[in-house]
Amino acid sequence: MTPALALPRALFLEPFDMRRVNPLRRALARVALVLVRVHDKVAVWHERRAERRALMGLDAAALKDLGLGRGDAYREFVKPFWRP
Repeated sequence: MTPALALPRALFLEPFDMRRVNPLRRALARVALVLVRVHDKVAVWHERRAERRALMGLDAAALKDLGLGRGDAYREFVKPFWRP
């Protein structure tokens, strides 16, 4: 995660009584939590895409070291980024 996008997760992980919090602050906290979750999911998708592209860039010897063939690498490469 890049520092520019880093949010203070401790604010959202500490238990507290949401009923005693101002409704606007409660709504903002929920929006911030959703944004953090969306950012995390997009980061996973980006990493997965980059790893699959790197796998296609390996030569036959490197794939063999991993126990994979060119067909295995291609099958992994054509998977959509959201699919593990």
